[in-house]
Amino acid sequence: MDDEAGTSSGEAQWPKPAIPNSVVIISVAIAVLAVSALIWVLFQKTTGPGEIVHDYYEAVAAGDCDGAFSLLSPVLQQDQDRESFCSGSGTSSTVPADPRVESVTLVGPEGSAKAAAVTVDESGSGGPTVWNLARQGDTWVITAFPDTGRFAHPPRPSALEP
Repeated sequence: MDDEAGTSSGEAQWPKPAIPNSVVIISVAIAVLAVSALIWVLFQKTTGPGEIVHDYYEAVAAGDCDGAFSLLSPVLQQDQDRESFCSGSGTSSTVPADPRVESVTLVGPEGSAKAAAVTVDESGSGGPTVWNLARQGDTWVITAFPDTGRFAHPPRPSALEP
């Protein structure tokens, strides 16, 4: 005897889905891979103002004068005697152990901002340190050293980029 669902064994039959499960699973897998690839590409290509300041701290901590000096704007580089910069840029013992970027404030629209202020927590140094940067082509450069005594750095230059 058949029941209302049209089964002879008493089990209900489910209607077939409009989209096969295999198509749904493949679509989700492709979407996850595409988003993962996009995130990876953006992570590899992104060198925003926060990353530049972090790279500066790492270069000084490693004693990499060339690396630290290359992150300065051309005007700031011209204002520095490279030898004095290298002897005064700090050593790994004077660099904060765990500097963390707290915030990045862009001046101008996000995609085309020309300047930025990066606030760094220097782990127990008594307050945040603010770094000034400017966009130069596709990257950012440090345009001024913070006016603090917490992080060993060369003296503030007399002429800064606008």
